[in-house]
Amino acid sequence: MAILDINVNGQPVYSLADELSTRGRPMVLLTGYGALDLPERFRLWPRVAKPYDIALLTKELARIRGGGGALRTEPPSR
Repeated sequence: MAILDINVNGQPVYSLADELSTRGRPMVLLTGYGALDLPERFRLWPRVAKPYDIALLTKELARIRGGGGALRTEPPSR
């Protein structure tokens, strides 16, 4: 399981996210961007807006873990 900030020091981490996805690793994206600002392949992944709330992040992590570790294909509820 991974928590990825989409933009680290001005550099997008899309290649890392793609690699983790290829390996079947579930992840939560942290971002200040809206879904439509992300590449289409990342728009339905679990996402927590920055500045993030630790309770919401914990909820999303529990949610993807509770799903057997599989990557969710629906957006998180708000």
